[in-house]
Amino acid sequence: NLSNKTSSTTANRDSFLGLAILFTYCLFAFGSTFSIALAQMSLGLSAALFVATCFITRHNPFSGQLKPFYVAMGALVGWKVFTALVCPDTLGAFNAMREDWLYLAVPIGVWLLQKESYRRYILTALIVGVALVSLYAFFQNATGYEYRGKALSPAPDYGYRVIGTFPHPLTFGNYYAVVAMTFLGAGIVAIRNSLVLWRTILVVVALLAAVASGLSYSRGSLIAMVPGIIAGCWLLAKYRARWIAVALVVVAGGFVATHPGVIFRMSTEIVSDRSEGNVMGRPFIWTHSLEVIGDHLLFGTGPGQFKESYVTTLPPNTIERAHHSHAHNDLLMVTAESGIIGAGLFALLWLTLIRLTIKGIKSVPSFDYILPVGALFGIGAFLVTGLTEATFFDEEVRQMLMLVWAFGLWPLGSASATNPKLGGKSS
Repeated sequence: NLSNKTSSTTANRDSFLGLAILFTYCLFAFGSTFSIALAQMSLGLSAALFVATCFITRHNPFSGQLKPFYVAMGALVGWKVFTALVCPDTLGAFNAMREDWLYLAVPIGVWLLQKESYRRYILTALIVGVALVSLYAFFQNATGYEYRGKALSPAPDYGYRVIGTFPHPLTFGNYYAVVAMTFLGAGIVAIRNSLVLWRTILVVVALLAAVASGLSYSRGSLIAMVPGIIAGCWLLAKYRARWIAVALVVVAGGFVATHPGVIFRMSTEIVSDRSEGNVMGRPFIWTHSLEVIGDHLLFGTGPGQFKESYVTTLPPNTIERAHHSHAHNDLLMVTAESGIIGAGLFALLWLTLIRLTIKGIKSVPSFDYILPVGALFGIGAFLVTGLTEATFFDEEVRQMLMLVWAFGLWPLGSASATNPKLGGKSS
């Protein structure tokens, strides 16, 4: 029977492509912990295979209950394209938009995460990468060793400020703070459902990542973990796992007690920020970023054009080091580059993401919302880091954020029409 043979061939092709997409996506998750090059090459391969699969199976990944999220995402990207076209340096603006392709990690992840075994593989890939790099960070803090030969900054008390394999301590601190809170939230759900192995792995690796993030001595990432730890302790007490809540408090308190330079550096930076005329302080940067917004209220400066406009607001003879390329705040940065309409679309995207993640949590059994709850913890930490840094514009952190978004949205992905086969029955 020719029709049956064709159907069988198509099913086999779908299964092979599904496994290939899974492999490259796991490599993306693993590579994001230490190598932007490996992560983005893997994601590029995954995207190409995913597009081929969607074409073969006539699958529309943007339909179903997640359509409002993808519409908000498309509207934001579309508006950025428009602002790039109307700004003076159109080519430079389009070049600055190159990071927006990372959004593709969300529909690919949502598609893969429909299958329970695939969820385990992707989560395991991320866990292994985070654990290995966290251990490397401890070694780096003690020895100052950086495999590329880069000289590390001394820590305020002893050892060195870690960067892992990233270019800057802030990037490393923010990445590992967000992933630590993601694992903590997921681990708490595993505790609630008595998943002994997963709860042990997730909580232990969350603590490793949190300490590694702390060793960057980045105040933004340290502050970002506080709400997650407080919420985690409250939930653990609620789920009668008080001993784990006590362990969290002991680890956090022990870290601060044995690294007094963390508090010293944080308090010193806060005092320095508030000093009058400090061109490197956050209040000064935010004030002049608001001037940029006022000068480009509707369309913004255009993607990647912030620095040129920011410099024009500075006092004469301001040191070149203070010619900042971003506003040190995600919402201010988006508003400055894309205007108030872009800021509104950016806020809409986040609100839609959070609403759908919460809706997804309510739509699946409790043992299935490990990843969505972890995503809420990670999203919360990321938003806090974005108060004092332009974290959304940092590729290393942003690519991992797209994976966290997929973790949050996957429960509603199965509602999409004509969901393609993944090479096996979904659990």
